[in-house]
Amino acid sequence: CFLFVRRKYETPVLIASLVVPCIVYVIAFSGSYKVLPLVGLAGPFFALFLARISRVFPTHWKSLAIWLMISIDICLGISHYLLGGLADRVGIYNAYYFPFGFLVLACGLLFVYFKVERKYT
Repeated sequence: CFLFVRRKYETPVLIASLVVPCIVYVIAFSGSYKVLPLVGLAGPFFALFLARISRVFPTHWKSLAIWLMISIDICLGISHYLLGGLADRVGIYNAYYFPFGFLVLACGLLFVYFKVERKYT
């Protein structure tokens, strides 16, 4: 599993687990809709990221994990609600650009995290 990735490969695997789904999204919206389920390749991100913050911030890992889980649950609920509302207003095809935007945002925030992490290591 991705929890056993060597430290020198953590950063590339984290980046790939967000960039690859972005690429798949672009391919899917270019007409190859059958590849859309492959967006789930972002799966290794959570486990690997949680393991990494536990190691980088050993004194705060419990509170960080709790805040991370709370944030995920809140964002998931809001996202489902907003996606449904968008689908009603602009159609399901156009509404699916919404999750892609958040995936791109997650990529950007990951690089912000890397900068913050460098200050603590």
